[in-house]
Amino acid sequence: MSDAPIEQLSTEIVIRPVLGLPDFAPGDDLTGAILQNVPDLRDGDVLVVTSKAVSKCEGRLVRQDTGPDARATALREQTMAVVAQRGPTTIVRNRLGLTMAAAGIDASNVTDGFIALLPEDPDASAREIRRVVEQRRGIDVAVLITDTVGRPWREGLVDIAIGAAGMEALRDLRGTVDTHGRPLAVTALAQIDEIASASELVRGKLAEVPAAVVRGVPWRPAVEGDTGGARQLVRPHDSDMFALGCRDVVPATASGTTEGPVPDHLIDEAIGALPQSSAKVHRTGNTVIINDESDLKTGVVIGLLLAALRAEGLAGTVNPATGQITVSLAAPYQGRV
Repeated sequence: MSDAPIEQLSTEIVIRPVLGLPDFAPGDDLTGAILQNVPDLRDGDVLVVTSKAVSKCEGRLVRQDTGPDARATALREQTMAVVAQRGPTTIVRNRLGLTMAAAGIDASNVTDGFIALLPEDPDASAREIRRVVEQRRGIDVAVLITDTVGRPWREGLVDIAIGAAGMEALRDLRGTVDTHGRPLAVTALAQIDEIASASELVRGKLAEVPAAVVRGVPWRPAVEGDTGGARQLVRPHDSDMFALGCRDVVPATASGTTEGPVPDHLIDEAIGALPQSSAKVHRTGNTVIINDESDLKTGVVIGLLLAALRAEGLAGTVNPATGQITVSLAAPYQGRV
């Protein structure tokens, strides 16, 4: 029998908007304004604050009249890799590791002529708000910083937590058993995202309510000294099965290479991703050899393998004379921004 803790459920959850907050500006006391408008904040509450409010107070604003390409420049600076592009829409992996439209840069609810970048370190911002609450009120709360994102294969937007402090990011049920006695092997619920999305129900997008208090959710404190916060929910590239949009794989495979040793297992995983009916493929070190009597089939397999390699963060250079592929680390695909 598992010794994992039994899931603790809420019997009642109360979500309250924090009303009366101003339109924040750089240097404003965000936490002080919230505390002034929530006199009955309690131990165990979850304080949820939008990233826009945090960005304004931290001065993460860019004037759009600094040049004809101010927004494009900001996007390039915040982009680590382009994931997909469709017309004017660019989905990128930003400096926080988050995959978002336009790197999370936004002009909504911002003074005309400015755009807002995401906070430099949302987890650190959440820790600071939590520290100030404890210092001024002596109250132990969890703090979440939220932002709005879209989701693959789903219409509509939801709020997620991009910063967190005080509470564990995941409610891990692995090792417990379901109601039929079957062990749960993969169930780790992103509870900070659940709370972030729930808080949006009382904040709205048009009401200019940048904060909410969620009461009644049982949460476990983060491990002492743990500074992972919401960053723990960013899926590592080597386990991301959807790192590129399908139309963007071809230009990404030609994005160049970078120095460094190539992990053997990544090449093997790319080869293993090929259809069972593919031509005979084997490798010698960093060289992949494809053997088939059909030039057409060999060409198809080469294309599939280049895409599979890029999905693993690798680049393949094809020798047109032999059809052999030399594998190296792939430079980040920057695309067009």
